[in-house]
Amino acid sequence: MRTLPVIVSSLVLASTPVLAAPTVDHSPVIAWVAGQPVDIEATVTADAEVAVELRLREDEAIEWLTLPMTDAGDGMFVGTIDAEYVHGDAFDYYLFAAEVDDPLQSVTNPLMAPDNHHTVDLDAGEDEASGCVAAGHLPGMPLWVCAVAGLALVRRRR
Repeated sequence: MRTLPVIVSSLVLASTPVLAAPTVDHSPVIAWVAGQPVDIEATVTADAEVAVELRLREDEAIEWLTLPMTDAGDGMFVGTIDAEYVHGDAFDYYLFAAEVDDPLQSVTNPLMAPDNHHTVDLDAGEDEASGCVAAGHLPGMPLWVCAVAGLALVRRRR
């Protein structure tokens, strides 16, 4: 009896790790005095290098203005909205983060932006009735938040 050699082939698949999309942790701005710049901060967690943008528009305008956010270290990104960019009574904004080498790995804050976005009402200055020096509303909530000497007052929105 003759034996034929048996060749056993083992196939080794090389795999590359699947990287998760970045995540953006951000507390929305709810108070801003018109005519003053404001810093928007976010903490971004990613498996790769990311670019982060702040996108804003006047309330319900069609076009979004894109501003780059600066990497401040330890995953913190900061974008400044200069007073010249916003006119009127309110502005909308959202954050966009994408991996530099794979822009399809991206995320917005809030999720589903630009349809879902943060809205900030502008206060033209001091509120005569309450002495507010900064005021705004919580998106989707009929509440007005007012800062007076370090205290936050909450009342129904006018």
